[in-house]
Amino acid sequence: MAEIHCLCDLYRHYIDLVWKVAIWYYTASGVSFAYFLAHLNGSQRRYLPLLLLFLGAISIGVSLIYVRAISSVNEMERWLEHIAVSLHLPGRPHVEFLRSFCRFSSLSLFLIAASCFSFFGYLRS
Repeated sequence: MAEIHCLCDLYRHYIDLVWKVAIWYYTASGVSFAYFLAHLNGSQRRYLPLLLLFLGAISIGVSLIYVRAISSVNEMERWLEHIAVSLHLPGRPHVEFLRSFCRFSSLSLFLIAASCFSFFGYLRS
């Protein structure tokens, strides 16, 4: 019974970590976009579009972390399945949700990065 509890705690830790990264990213980017839109017509407009480059780079970086996490989740799934079979456990934690969340987040972050870079190009032209 203790093995099942440890496996569930491991899975809960991974979900918690992925969720916290998503909350951090969307909070920081939301505040940055709000500042950007509030000051777009100000006197510092010349330097303000550089914020879009920063947000695009952060988006790509976090997205690549999620892409790497997908391969790690696949490996973790095989490992947990092996443990469950070896210990004759009734099942393993379902990591499909974590994999789907990472895929969705990665795709949305790539789209946000593309939008930031496109808007930067539009403002510079």
